[in-house]
Amino acid sequence: AFKIAGSRAARQPHVIYHYFSDFPHTVFMRLLLLSVFIVMAAHRLAGQTLPVDLGARIQPAPLSARFSEPDWHVWCGAPIRGNDGKYHLLYARWPLKGGFHPGWALGSEIAYAVADQPLGPYKFVNVALPRRGTDPATGEKFF
Repeated sequence: AFKIAGSRAARQPHVIYHYFSDFPHTVFMRLLLLSVFIVMAAHRLAGQTLPVDLGARIQPAPLSARFSEPDWHVWCGAPIRGNDGKYHLLYARWPLKGGFHPGWALGSEIAYAVADQPLGPYKFVNVALPRRGTDPATGEKFF
């Protein structure tokens, strides 16, 4: 089971960004995107075009790679490959019955799923960070 005890998210559950920044892949992706940006900016400043059309290389994802759960809105999956060779997916979800607004603010939780392949199929394991629905500082509902 996925546990966050001892992580920065456990000490500061309201700061989810810190939790995701603990993963090494996040640092790698930031450096990769920064490198791509620097190369693109250098070419543009020099009045040149990039030697490779990156846009032409982007292909649609197969429908079989789609992850969904009945009765839930699912958003913002962040898969990583674990040391166990499996693919672990953290994603936001909230119940369909709560509607989109304010359901996302009151019912959102971070869930965890796992798959043997990067494109799935992913299977729900548990909830990593449960929904709160109220502001922990005031005890009042958001919105």
